[in-house]
Amino acid sequence: MKRIQVAVVGAGISGLVCAYELQKMGYEVTVYEKEPYVGGRMSTRRRDGLTFDIGANLIERKYSLIDHYCTEMRVPIKDMSLGIHRLLKHSKYYRLNLSMLRLAGTRLLSWKEKIRMFGLMLRVRFTHPTLSLYNLYHANPSLDSESAYAYLKRSIGKRFVDYVADPVIAAYHFHSSKESSKAFFYSILTTYDQRSLSLKYVTGGMGSLPEAISRRVSVKNGASVKKVWREGRTVYVESGGKRAYDVVVIATTADVARRVIIKKSRNQNAFLDKVKYATTVYVSFKVPEDALGGVYLSYLPKMESPIICEYSNESRKGSYSYKGHSLINVGLHEDFAKTLIKKSNGLIFKLVKSELLRVCPELVGVKAEVVPFDLVRWERAVPKFYPGYVRAMQHFWTNGQGDNSIYLVGDYLNSTGVESAARCGKRVAEMILGEYI
Repeated sequence: MKRIQVAVVGAGISGLVCAYELQKMGYEVTVYEKEPYVGGRMSTRRRDGLTFDIGANLIERKYSLIDHYCTEMRVPIKDMSLGIHRLLKHSKYYRLNLSMLRLAGTRLLSWKEKIRMFGLMLRVRFTHPTLSLYNLYHANPSLDSESAYAYLKRSIGKRFVDYVADPVIAAYHFHSSKESSKAFFYSILTTYDQRSLSLKYVTGGMGSLPEAISRRVSVKNGASVKKVWREGRTVYVESGGKRAYDVVVIATTADVARRVIIKKSRNQNAFLDKVKYATTVYVSFKVPEDALGGVYLSYLPKMESPIICEYSNESRKGSYSYKGHSLINVGLHEDFAKTLIKKSNGLIFKLVKSELLRVCPELVGVKAEVVPFDLVRWERAVPKFYPGYVRAMQHFWTNGQGDNSIYLVGDYLNSTGVESAARCGKRVAEMILGEYI
C-alpha cells in the first residue's frame, strides 16, 4: 500500500512536532526549511561558551507537551530558581509576584484595586475553567468582542492597566492591552493561579529540543519554498524543482503562507488577511555573572521607558554562565523596535545600552563590562490576539483548515508561545490522520 506523502514547510517547533507525529503514524514526511538551522523562534545561538535563546527562553510548569517531548527526546531540562521579578515605577523598582495570593502584598495597587483584581481572577477561574493560554481556540467567543484595555480600565482601573496588565503583556508579547482581546487577557490570568510561577530551562538552550526532533525526521535545510499549489488530487511544492505530495502543511508565519500558497481557498485567504504580528528587536549583552544578583526579570512600563519593555538575567540559568560572565537579554517595546528594525547593529547596541544603563542601577558600576553580544530582529515576533481575532481563528479551524489538502500550523492558530505552537502542530497531525488513512 502506498504511503501517504506529506510536505511540511517550516522547521519551527510547530512544523517539527507535526512532522514527527505524522511520521510516527507511518506517513512519509519531508520538512523544508530555508535557514541552515531549525527551531525558528525557538532557536539558540551558542558562542564563546555563552547561550543566547533568540526567542522562547523558558519552560513554564504548564508546558506539558514541551515537557513531554523533552523527556521523549532526552533533552535535559532543569528547575530554575525563580529569582526576583520586579517592575519600575517612578524610577523605583517594586517586587512583582504574579501569583494570585502574593499580588496581595504588592505596593503597586490600592486595596480597592487589589480586591477588584482578585474578583476578576476568581471569576475567570470559576466561570471559564477550561480556558487556557495554550488553547485559545476553545475560548468563549463572547470574550472576544472587547479590548483588554477597555475592559480592565472599566472593571479595575487605569493604574492596573498601566502598571500590571500592559507591562506583563509587553514583556512577553511586546504590544499592549489595546491590541489584546478580553479573551486573550483572561487566558493569561489562567497561568497565574494561587501558586507562584514555576520555571524550567533547557540546559543546552531552547533550540536543543527542535534540534533533537529534527534528527528524527527528514529535514532539508537551505530549502526555500517558492510556491505550493494543488492540481487535481495532488499538491505540489516548488523548491529547487517540483515535487508531488498528498498533503502539505505550511508551518511558517502567516505572511509567508499567504505568499507561497497559490490559489488559496476563500477561507484561507480571509483568515490569513486577519493575522497581525508584534515587532521587536531582542538584544543581548555580555555582563559579569553576578551583576544583577538575585534579579531575574525586570518589567518596564512604557511611561517609564519607551524603549525597553523587559530585560532578563540569564545567569539565573546555571548552565548559561561561562568563566564569570553571562548575558542580559533585552526586549524592546514595539513602537521603538519598528524605528530600529532596519538600522545597523552598531546603532541598535548603542541606543539600547544607553537606555539599559539608565534603567538598571546594578550595571552603573560595571558599565565598561556591559559588552554587546548578539541581537535578532523580529518583524513578526508574536501574533496579536486582538478583539475579533479568536472568532476568526475558530471559524477557520472548522471552515478552511485543510482546504485543497493544505493545512496551516503555528502559534497564530492557537495562542502565543512554544507550548501553543507545539500543541497546534500535534492537533493538525491528528486532523490529517483522521482525513488521510
